[in-house]
Amino acid sequence: MNRNGIVTVVLCAVMWLLAVPVRAQQEQPGLFVYPQAPDTCSTLESRSNYVLAHFWDTFDFGRPIADDAALVQTFRDYADLFKYGHRNVVMASVRDFMFKLRANSANLSKVGQVAKMVLYGPMADYWSDEVYVEFARSLAGATVLNKDEREYYMRQIGLITACQEGMPLNLEYTDAVTGGKRQIQQLDSVVTVVLFVDGSIDSRTGRTLLDADLTLTQLVNQGEIRMLCLFDGTPPAEWAQSLPAAWAKGYAPRIERSIDLRFLPSCFLLDEQHCIMQKNVSVQDFKAALN
Repeated sequence: MNRNGIVTVVLCAVMWLLAVPVRAQQEQPGLFVYPQAPDTCSTLESRSNYVLAHFWDTFDFGRPIADDAALVQTFRDYADLFKYGHRNVVMASVRDFMFKLRANSANLSKVGQVAKMVLYGPMADYWSDEVYVEFARSLAGATVLNKDEREYYMRQIGLITACQEGMPLNLEYTDAVTGGKRQIQQLDSVVTVVLFVDGSIDSRTGRTLLDADLTLTQLVNQGEIRMLCLFDGTPPAEWAQSLPAAWAKGYAPRIERSIDLRFLPSCFLLDEQHCIMQKNVSVQDFKAALN
C-alpha cells in the first residue's frame, strides 16, 4: 500500500468512527414537560431550533433541583437537540440557560457535572468540544461558584482549545529505550498512532489487542504507520520489553494535564505533520475502523 493509500484508509476510518451512533438512553422522566414545535416548523432543523430556544421556559431556575436522575435525563434530551439545531441557536440557548442558572449556585454546580458527563466524559452521549467549552466558559466565569470549581473549568478550557483536530500534538516524553527526551514531532511517518496507556488491566488488554492485529502489524512493518505507545507516569522496568520491537515507546508524568486525554487506553491519530486527525479513540473502535 502506498503513502496516499494509507492516508485514505485512516481518513475513511475516522469518518466511520464519526458515524457511530450514540448509545441508547434508558427511559427516565425529565424535570418537566418539554415544549413542542408548532406545525409551521416543517424541517428537523427548524423544529429543533424552536425547542432549543424554548426548552427551559417552564423551569424554575431559583428552585433547588431535588431529582438528580431527572436532571440527567432532561439534560440528555436537551443535548440531543444540539446535533440537529443550527449552531447559532445551540450556542445562544446554552448561554441563556447558563446565565439564568446563576440564580442558584447549587443547581449551576450540578449542571456543570452533568454537562461534563454527557458532553465530555469517557461515557459521553455526544462529544462536542465547541458546545462543552461554552458550558465550561460560563462555569469558569460564574462568581457564585467557588474558586476551585472555576479554576477546574478554566484548566479544561485550556486543554480542549489547545488540542483540537487539525492542531499539532505537542507533547514531550522520555524515550523508554534510550532515556532521552523526545518530541512527537520528531517521529518520521505518514500516519502516527499514539496509544496512551497506564498500568491498568484495561491498558494491558488494549495494548495486547493492537499488538495482535495483523493489519496494523503489516502497516507498521512497512513503515506506513508509526506506533508510539506512551505510558502515563513511570512504567515498570520490564514495560518497554513487553511491547513490539517496531513500536516507539515512551512515558511522561501526568499526561492528562498536558493534553485533552479523557480515558485510558486511548488512541490519537496524527497526520504527516503530526496534527490531530482524531483524538480519544478507543482501542476497539480503532481496530474496527482499521480492519
